[in-house]
Amino acid sequence: KGAESEPTELLASLADGVDVPLDMQRLLVTRLDELAVGVRRLVQTGSVLGRDVDLRLLERMTSGQSDIDSKVEEAVSFGVWERVDSNHVAFTSSLLRDAAYGMLLHTDARGLHGEAAAAIEALTGDSERRDGELAYHHDRAGNSIIAADHYVAAGRLAAGRYDNAQAHAHLDRALQLIPVDDSERRFASLRLKHDVYEVMGERSSQEAMISSMEELVPDEDPTRFIEVALLRGRLSIARGQYEDAGELVARVAPLAEGPAFVAEKGSLTFLQADVARYLGRTSEAAALAEVAIDLFDRAGDELHVALASDFAGGIAWETGDFDTAVELHRAAAKTFGETGHVIQELRALNNMATAIFSIGDYSKAREIHQEGVERSREVGYRMGEGDHLDNMGGTAWAVGDLDLAVRYYTEALHIRDAMDDAWGIAISKGNLGMTRRVMGSPQEALALYKEALEIDQRIGRRRGEAYDLHGIGLCHLDLGRHNLATESLRRAAQIREDLEARHLANESHIACAVAMLRSGDPEGAVELVDVVLADEGDDFFAGAVETTATRLRCVEVLEVFSPDRARAIRERTVAGVLARADRISDPEQRASYLEQVESHSWAVTDN
Repeated sequence: KGAESEPTELLASLADGVDVPLDMQRLLVTRLDELAVGVRRLVQTGSVLGRDVDLRLLERMTSGQSDIDSKVEEAVSFGVWERVDSNHVAFTSSLLRDAAYGMLLHTDARGLHGEAAAAIEALTGDSERRDGELAYHHDRAGNSIIAADHYVAAGRLAAGRYDNAQAHAHLDRALQLIPVDDSERRFASLRLKHDVYEVMGERSSQEAMISSMEELVPDEDPTRFIEVALLRGRLSIARGQYEDAGELVARVAPLAEGPAFVAEKGSLTFLQADVARYLGRTSEAAALAEVAIDLFDRAGDELHVALASDFAGGIAWETGDFDTAVELHRAAAKTFGETGHVIQELRALNNMATAIFSIGDYSKAREIHQEGVERSREVGYRMGEGDHLDNMGGTAWAVGDLDLAVRYYTEALHIRDAMDDAWGIAISKGNLGMTRRVMGSPQEALALYKEALEIDQRIGRRRGEAYDLHGIGLCHLDLGRHNLATESLRRAAQIREDLEARHLANESHIACAVAMLRSGDPEGAVELVDVVLADEGDDFFAGAVETTATRLRCVEVLEVFSPDRARAIRERTVAGVLARADRISDPEQRASYLEQVESHSWAVTDN
């Protein structure tokens, strides 16, 4: 048996004995005492291996006794063991196994556990890992350091298959066994526990692991110091503390100078790029990502090259270059998949599907996100589950299935609340606000947008701040508060201009023009629309959140003063709606897109 069949029931209870009534213990011991001495001794030896007994190990532990087969058959006929296959038997009950184990003297049990470990090591090939079993037996044999090393290895294997609870159990026991002055082993165990907590989204536990690692790093070890600083920086970003992350990089960066620290400098530069992106400094983020990719390439770090390329895809998406974004995310996902980095693959697939959504293939985007949700749940990757659910809400919203969109957005919000993920909470609240507004509840939508805005302003997420202000402006527009709408939409447009997201800025400008028109300033409204439409060609709203609605707002402003221009924009709008509908592979979603999305239905039928 390999790593997938570790004796979990033994690892869960390292103390001798179980809570069995005394009368039952006496009854079971009496039954075992009825066995012949040699058979009873064999059964007791087998109990060291757990309820399931590998006869190949048992033979090695008994020095290949010639009569072992007959003793096994006698134990089977007596009802103590039952035959599983030619190489395995099992105790007929766990209580019987515990009774047999409890009959061993402490010194005998320790010796047998040592023999069990030796037998496993002798029979295990290079391709088979049985670290969990070896850790347990060395632990019970009193070989603490050897046991700790195997517990760490078993924890790494469990983390690799995303058995997070088992990983923590192994690593917790390792930390109990490792001496307090063995900083190398303690650091490795804490780092692995941190990574498991990161997957689970338990931020406070991550911080505890980072603090413990910081205590173990000597002043003369810059590599480890940078490693822990990077972990703290990434945690700060996950919590929306972008300025803190940036300040940390600035403090640590001088340690990464010189040819010996190319990879570390690449990681710090990449972290700087992430901070710049979240703070809305898109051009700076793109430039830093290029530097990071070059440093990782020089260091021969294929994984981090893929991570930085995936990041560059996100920058391309933010600036409206969706085809480039899809290709960069797809290439990164391929690299992650081929190298077995599941979490990174799920992130890249989420990003790729988001870009595919922006191109208009909502069916394909939903398929990828659905797979992402399922795979994230399988491995316990809570952040990935929330991200994919939130984007599934976007695919439902885009085709007019608003009830389904609310369900997905709400599920994502619950996950992000549990993770204390401020960035994600703001996104989910904003998306719920968008959906509630379209469903005809502008007051409820306004409250959700304001909650999201408070979070985004607190964490310095300027892209989110602009999104929230735009939504707030639209809610005021629906409620007839035209001056408030104009103010919010102007602020949103300015931030989007600052972020170099021209397509999104145009969306806010046009909504602002409608607010101006309805408040009695038609000349100002037309002038603003003219500014937006000048020299922009047919793609002046490419990538806007509500492209069709934005184009129709242009029509509303222009149809009195420039009916010919309004007619031309309406015709392009209809053509765009129908062209995008052709990209939706699912017939039901295509029909819903044309019939249930109010702006699309209006554009197509009113034309």
